[in-house]
Amino acid sequence: MICPRCGYEISGKALFCPNCGHKLEESNTEESAEAPQAENQGEGCGRSILVLGIALLVVVIILGLGAAGVYYGLQDRARTERRVAAQHYEKGLAYLEEGNLELAVAEFEHAVALDPENEEMVNKLEEVRQQLGEVPTATPRLQQETKAAYFEELEAAYADEEWQRALEAADQLLTMDPSYRQEDVERMLFTALYQHGLDLVEQDREQEAVRLFDRALELRPDDTRVSHARNLANLYTTAMSYWGADWDRALESLSELYDLDPQYKDVEQRIFEAYVKHGDVLVEEEAWCRAAEEYAEALEIGDDAQVESALEQAAEQCENGPTVVPGEGTEEPSAPSGTFVGRFVERRAIDRESIFIRGKVLDKEERGVSGVQVKIQAWDWSATAMTDGEGQYSFDGLSNPVTYTLNLIDLSSQPVDVMGERGKITWVNFEETP
Repeated sequence: MICPRCGYEISGKALFCPNCGHKLEESNTEESAEAPQAENQGEGCGRSILVLGIALLVVVIILGLGAAGVYYGLQDRARTERRVAAQHYEKGLAYLEEGNLELAVAEFEHAVALDPENEEMVNKLEEVRQQLGEVPTATPRLQQETKAAYFEELEAAYADEEWQRALEAADQLLTMDPSYRQEDVERMLFTALYQHGLDLVEQDREQEAVRLFDRALELRPDDTRVSHARNLANLYTTAMSYWGADWDRALESLSELYDLDPQYKDVEQRIFEAYVKHGDVLVEEEAWCRAAEEYAEALEIGDDAQVESALEQAAEQCENGPTVVPGEGTEEPSAPSGTFVGRFVERRAIDRESIFIRGKVLDKEERGVSGVQVKIQAWDWSATAMTDGEGQYSFDGLSNPVTYTLNLIDLSSQPVDVMGERGKITWVNFEETP
């Protein structure tokens, strides 16, 4: 503060000038006191702003250093992964050179997992997979899309009644996922199997049809339509397998098939022809009575003048002379004395559709021998019967018209083969040779 009278510079607060003693005014004193305070406040604010600025700068520097650290850390990690990927790739190439494709694929898969953007590694992996015949595993999304596409194809084929195409789509879908919309898939698959099986029957492909019917029955075991269709196709296939080779067995299947469905395919024509051809074979063997029976069976199915003529000739020969039946000859067999020789005697018609085979065991004096076990056998089936007090045995109610072999268990015997025929009793005796 300056004294207004003498101009002396006064420091601090004072009521009088120390130089001249002049009384100083109060306002000047307060002003002088406040001025330094304001100046000090300005200086304080400036310092605060400076400190804040420095602090912010430090924070920015720290954040920058942190970001730089993260960036360079990621760069280091990427470089490390690429380096490790390269190492796996080199190992894969070494295995490939050795011809060890499986280990090569494993190393290439590691390399691609670490460096998926490396086209060279990706291409090499695919190349070796193809050499191994491997197919890369589809992603879940791709799998779902593929299953949906197969299902749509199945539905479209089913709607168009293109059964083979439907089966292919269903099989592809079942291979991928047997549980995918299982109820709908099995419903369409069952119908496709049944309908395509019927189509194959019309194309004379019964064996293939039977396989499809079997698959359908695995889905619905109690379905009577499929069971019936399968039985018919199987009987037809069996008959054709014996056609021209074993007329008895061919006729066995054809007869059963004809009884079930006389309109099935050409079964009526087939069974007529089988009876005639079998009769012709029997005529060549001079088995006149059996030949006449076969011709008569054929005429039960259809009229034919030539067959009627053949029947008359065979019947006449049967009445006028001995007949030879395959396995049932009338010629005296050569056997040691005391051997019981099986011999076909005759056939008699009965009013039942079952098959009966009966006979007697006779000693040298033609007396019945009781308590003798007689064995009958066909393929892997067999049964025994005991002779009664008159030496008679019987096998009644046999179901299959096939060739049966009869033999004695307790006595030395010579077996005999006879054909079992429905609705007839076949008599076969065992006679002791002198």
